[in-house]
Amino acid sequence: MSSPPGFRTSVATPVSVGSADPIPGLRRLLVAGTAGGVGTTTVAALLFAELREAGDAPFLIDHTGGMLGPRIPGGDEVASPDHRFRLHDLGRNIDAALAELRDPGVMLIMVTAATPLGRMLAAEQLRRISMPAQIAVVQVECFGRRARRPVPTDQRTPVLGQVLLPLDDVLAAGGRIPYNRLARPTRQAIRRMIGVVRPDLAR
Repeated sequence: MSSPPGFRTSVATPVSVGSADPIPGLRRLLVAGTAGGVGTTTVAALLFAELREAGDAPFLIDHTGGMLGPRIPGGDEVASPDHRFRLHDLGRNIDAALAELRDPGVMLIMVTAATPLGRMLAAEQLRRISMPAQIAVVQVECFGRRARRPVPTDQRTPVLGQVLLPLDDVLAAGGRIPYNRLARPTRQAIRRMIGVVRPDLAR
């Protein structure tokens, strides 16, 4: 999952994610959590690393105060990022993400804990959405044995897909993610996430 030295893509910015000067054809992937500490930055880091490996590296925008870059497997440098494809790590600022869903170029990856409370929080946020939107849900497993269930949805708030990121001691350790040490189920979950974001890259 390494890349040659090149352009550093991480930019720390305030929470506002809108653009006063829209770029034609701009795609924005917003990764936002239902609460703090649910794994939003981990999910954003894994998505970026997998997209970069597939040759579709987005420009990274970090709204978490610089936590994203040091988490990414292999670092955040790429030879030529796509400036019309942006990945925003919004941390727990889900309200900022929901406000952007009217833009057809926006997809939201909603991250929540794989717990009854996490599923309840995600379902509550989905019920707030009253317009057609591109949304996927990622549940991140925490320590402890819990039942695996999808987040409840209804016809008003359909989602493109739901993915469970299983408990993995490598992810729980913090710091830069050593991709080659991730368990096989974790890598499979990452590929499922990519399959939702970019179906043409699914493998």
